[in-house]
Amino acid sequence: MLNMDNDYGAGPVNQIDYFDSLGWLEPKPPPANERLTYVYPFDTESDADVHERTRSYFDSNCSHCHAPDGEAAEHSLFLDYTSMDPVTGDPFHWGVCKKPTAASRTECMLTYDVVPLDPDNSLLLCRVKSTDSIEMMPPVGRTVTHTEAVTLIDAWIEGLDPASCSPSP
Repeated sequence: MLNMDNDYGAGPVNQIDYFDSLGWLEPKPPPANERLTYVYPFDTESDADVHERTRSYFDSNCSHCHAPDGEAAEHSLFLDYTSMDPVTGDPFHWGVCKKPTAASRTECMLTYDVVPLDPDNSLLLCRVKSTDSIEMMPPVGRTVTHTEAVTLIDAWIEGLDPASCSPSP
């Protein structure tokens, strides 16, 4: 998300290149043409589809725990950018038709993490909407519902193909 230009006083420069020139990055970043560039999740004018925008949102806000090497890896809900690749990723690991392994209270006691075409019955969205400290996701750093995120995730779930339910355990 830093792979964009910013003006630090001498005209626009790529932020990653600028930070690298200051010696702030270790290891050295790859060349600009080899870097992943995420889309801004809430840019509704973007050419990026809803899955790509949601993928960027989840990677920025959830993947520090919900990734194969994250703190919540045992839950097999992987919301990192790589795991959510639409070609190589497994929708089961995005929560699609996956029974939750952690649900806190009755408000969000739903059968599946993500139900294609049915945001109201998707635990993941319920937890993003919640402001209850026991049940909300992300669990820290907020006291209100992030309405733009709710709208984005709702649209993503509405657009999921029911055939994306996989036979994964």
